[in-house]
Amino acid sequence: MKDLIIAAIDNKNVVEFTYKNDLRVVEPFVIGVTSTGKIALRAYQVGGNSSDSNTIGWKLFTLDKMNNLRVTIDNFTGVREHYNPNDSALNPIYARV
Repeated sequence: MKDLIIAAIDNKNVVEFTYKNDLRVVEPFVIGVTSTGKIALRAYQVGGNSSDSNTIGWKLFTLDKMNNLRVTIDNFTGVREHYNPNDSALNPIYARV
């Protein structure tokens, strides 16, 4: 799964997956390791559902809670307000836009 996400970041492909039983459609920006040792994806959610009221926006998803990952043929620009390529929540970083 990590390698698919890295490829999606490199190619700026939108990805879809199930997270906590909700479909998520996201633009993947950064993948790395959290302070608790989990591999995680910082992404901008553009569609799907969410367990909180903020469906659209920046989110951090741990890969251990992701299912049914699909890399779409849709591309994104790689430009989003408040994007931080040096995300302090992820160290080391495996890939970034």
